This record gives sequence, C-alpha cells and structure tokens, in this order.
Amino acid sequence: MKTITKVLFSVVLLLFIFSNSFSQSSYNFHIGPSIPVSDYGVYTIHAREGDIRATGKLGIEVGFQYSYKWPARGFGLFSSIDFILGDISRKWINKAAEISVSYPLLSLPEYLYLPLSAGFFYQYEISESISLLCNSGMTFNYMKVTDNEWVAATWETDWTTSFGFRVGFGCLIKNRITINVDYLGLGNHEIEERLVREDETIVNIHDLNVQLLTITAGWSF
Repeated sequence: MKTITKVLFSVVLLLFIFSNSFSQSSYNFHIGPSIPVSDYGVYTIHAREGDIRATGKLGIEVGFQYSYKWPARGFGLFSSIDFILGDISRKWINKAAEISVSYPLLSLPEYLYLPLSAGFFYQYEISESISLLCNSGMTFNYMKVTDNEWVAATWETDWTTSFGFRVGFGCLIKNRITINVDYLGLGNHEIEERLVREDETIVNIHDLNVQLLTITAGWSF
C-alpha cells in the first residue's frame, strides 16, 4: 500500500510541476450524489423474515480534481481525490429501530470511500461556451464501514484498500461550470467484520465488490 501511495503522489506531483510550466492547467471542485450499482453490505440482522444486511445506498461525493491539457490537442491528464459518504438501506435501519426498543442502539453505520484517481481525459469543443468531456483512469480506493454500536455489543471493521477504475463523461460550460457522470469500479474489498461483546469476539469475512455511479456539478478555475 505504501508503494501505491508513493506512485499516486508522484503522479500528482508531476502534474503540479506541469501546472507551473504551462497555462493549460485547471482545478475543479465538485459535489453531487453517489449511487451504488452493485449489491454489497455487512452487519447482518437475523430476523424472522430472513437476514437483513446493511447494504450501501445513496450517498454524497465531494471531490477535487487537477487537470493538465495539452495545447491544441484536446487530450490531457487528470488526478483527483474524492470523499464519498454512503448511507445504508432503510430496511436495515427500520429493523434496527424496532430492535432498539428493548436493546438500545447507540450509532448507525455508514460507508466511507476515499478513491484516489489518475488517468486521461479528452475535451471536444462544440462552441466557445460548451465542451464535451470524457475521462478514463485508475483508482486506488480506501474504504471503511463505520462502527455499529449497541449497548452490549459493537460491530466494527478496519480500513481496506483496493485497485479499481473510473470512466466518465460530461460537459464544460463557459470554461467554468462542469456537469459529470462517472462510473467508479472501486474493486473487491475484503472486510473483516468483528462482533465484539463483553465475553467474546465473532469474526466474519466479507468480499465486497464496490461499484458507484456519481453525478456531480462543479466549478473549474
């Protein structure tokens, strides 16, 4: 993991060096919803109607991207860092609230993602005010499911990492406003789930295939 982090840091550093040498650099701050497109989840409640997992649901993404465009070619390089906070299924929340009447619930879990991305993009100018954008690259994703705390027990996990990819398209309006749709295949994450009680710890291993669709609006400068 240290090697991958160094490689990504080197890519970002090189891009910033380019930005000091050329005028084709830009920065973009963006925000928008994040939608899981794969079925994954941990922290299972065993109920009469069947097992109910705390599956990932709608979330929010906040990100920052650096881009360098080669003059008069349309192609360029980008690197980005995003923070995504994901909710859990309403069915699980409702069941937890039902149980909490006699077995108090202290905190609900959430999904945290921190993908670092780098790759290529292409910008096609339709007019002076509108351009089409497309991008493709690799990601290195950090992920965690936050602790789920009850009065007499706690479900907990650690941070995990995985390689993945991202592809996307969008538009740039008046060289300032961006609207993008990105598909993030954040890879397979092996998560160790621990149910910690006063007298025992039960461990379960989950292999989560995490895929997200993000729709963001941003500001370039």
